Amino acid sequence: MIGGLQESAETGRDIGIMSDIAASGIDTDRSGRFRFTAWFAPDSAGIPDMSEAVRDADLVIVGDGATADIGLIADGLDFAISPAPVGDAGSVPAMRFDAPDHLFEGASAVRLAPSLPDVGDEAPMAVIRAACRVALALAAMPGCVAIGWAAADSAMGSGYFGRTVRHWLAGGPFPALGLTSMALDEEGNMVSRGLNLIIGQELRVLAAPGQASADRARIAIRMIDHLVRHGTVHEAEVVEIEGYGTFAIEPAGDFINLAPSPFA
Repeated sequence: MIGGLQESAETGRDIGIMSDIAASGIDTDRSGRFRFTAWFAPDSAGIPDMSEAVRDADLVIVGDGATADIGLIADGLDFAISPAPVGDAGSVPAMRFDAPDHLFEGASAVRLAPSLPDVGDEAPMAVIRAACRVALALAAMPGCVAIGWAAADSAMGSGYFGRTVRHWLAGGPFPALGLTSMALDEEGNMVSRGLNLIIGQELRVLAAPGQASADRARIAIRMIDHLVRHGTVHEAEVVEIEGYGTFAIEPAGDFINLAPSPFA
C-alpha cells in the first residue's frame, strides 16, 4: 500500500503553485541540476558567514568560511557556495511552495553546488542528501527567505524547506512538493519534473475521466515517494495507492505511466 501524502503543517492541505502548462522536455544538463539557490532578504549581509551556520551541522569548512567563495564537505562530498551571477537573484523558479513573490523582491542570492567529480562518481541520492544537509544550514541562517532546487525548477520558503527536508532525512516521506515539482501537460496528464535526476525516469499520471487535477497531484506525490524508495521501473506492475485504489504502472521511454488498473 502506497501512502504518505505530503501536506502543509499549518493548513493540512497541499501547498504550492502548479501551472497548467505543457510539461517541457527532460533536462539533460545533469550536473547543473544538483544546484540549490538560497535567497536572502535585502537587509541581510549577502553571502553568509558559514562558520556559524555549520557549527552544529557536522559539516567541514574548507577555508575560513567567510570569503566570497566557500568550500564545504558534507558526508565526504565537496560543495561550493558562491554568489549567484548578476541577475539570477531576480530569476524566480516557476514552481513555488510556500514562497510568495514578495520574498524575492530585492533579495540577494547564493548558489550551492557539488563538485563535478562527485556528481559523476556518486549515486544521485547520496549527492542530494548531502546537498540538502548544507542547504538546511543555509535555510536556518538569519535573513534566508527561500531555497531553490534546480532539478525541479522550484523555490520553497525557508521554513517549509527546513520542515519537509528534515522530516525526510529523518525517515519521513520524500518532499515531492519541492525536490520535485509537477505540471499538467496538454492532454491533462500530471507530469513530474526532477524525479529523473534520482531514478532516470519522470512520472506521468495519465488523465482519467472524472478525476480532478488535485487528485492526480496527490496520487503523484504518493507515487513519487514510492519510486524514490524503490528506484527505476523496468517492467509493468500493479500497485495499490492508499485512498485511490489500484493502478497500473508501466515504463514508457523516459517516463513511467501511471493509470487506474483495468483489473481493479
